[in-house]
Amino acid sequence: MMKWLTYDLETTFLRKGFKRKDTLIIEIALHGKNKKESFQRLVNPLKKYSTGLEIIQSLNETGQSPDKSIHFWVKLLSQKKMMNTSVKRKSVADKAELLAKLLNTSDEFITTEKALTEAIDWGKDHKWIAHNGTSFDSKIVKGQAKRFDISTPIDFSDSLPFFRHYMKDEPSYSQPILYKSMFKGKYMAHHALEDAKALHKMLLKCGDNIIDMFEQLPKTPKKKKYVKIDSDLIDIKGVGPKSVQVFRTKDIHSKEDLKKFIITYPISDWLEQFKGVHAYKKLGDKLYSGELIL
Repeated sequence: MMKWLTYDLETTFLRKGFKRKDTLIIEIALHGKNKKESFQRLVNPLKKYSTGLEIIQSLNETGQSPDKSIHFWVKLLSQKKMMNTSVKRKSVADKAELLAKLLNTSDEFITTEKALTEAIDWGKDHKWIAHNGTSFDSKIVKGQAKRFDISTPIDFSDSLPFFRHYMKDEPSYSQPILYKSMFKGKYMAHHALEDAKALHKMLLKCGDNIIDMFEQLPKTPKKKKYVKIDSDLIDIKGVGPKSVQVFRTKDIHSKEDLKKFIITYPISDWLEQFKGVHAYKKLGDKLYSGELIL
């Protein structure tokens, strides 16, 4: 039977215009191998970091938001007691300078490539579960692994639809709020290992056969592919893509074609042929009465 684990990332913040896969990892953690073991690494994802200016430039060059990323990174490290909490009140430039000093002197940080390689080896042959993982964590892991040409033979899963299915009518499915609802307490959220441990505890509370429970989840329907409608019929109030398709089956591709039909044929023909059009009776009345001018 396949085993499972929970995982979590702490990351930088992207600028607008960049995709989730471009997000940089600053901490990665896995928990649950044999239900007790954990894996955790702090990551330095930057190519240049000798000075605060180099940190800001490195974040900019990779599409990150330097202000937001540095603020969060410093907050994370100060909560881990690796930086003085007073640093949080300093300017972005000063924060970056102190961050550079820490990255250059501490052995706690490893490269993204090394962190991912070790994590994937540690968690092999397990289902990887993260909260909102489909939209966030798994995209980042895959994106950064591709960047370093690292294979990712991982079965990624998302606990968000799991809890929405097995714990209906919760006021919020944010992990920290849901945890508080389940256990009447808090944990140190937004630290990768603590988030992974909390999620593991939350899943176990739902049952022991987690793999089976995931497999029994209703399949999420695929989003319908958006089809661009190349017709001015879509401009008619109440006429959507489905109605346009009905019109096309009757060889009506434009407002001009529709106008010709109205002039040529009586309303009885309209009522007979266009039952698939949204609110076809009401639309027919407006067209034939002249209330709607094409």
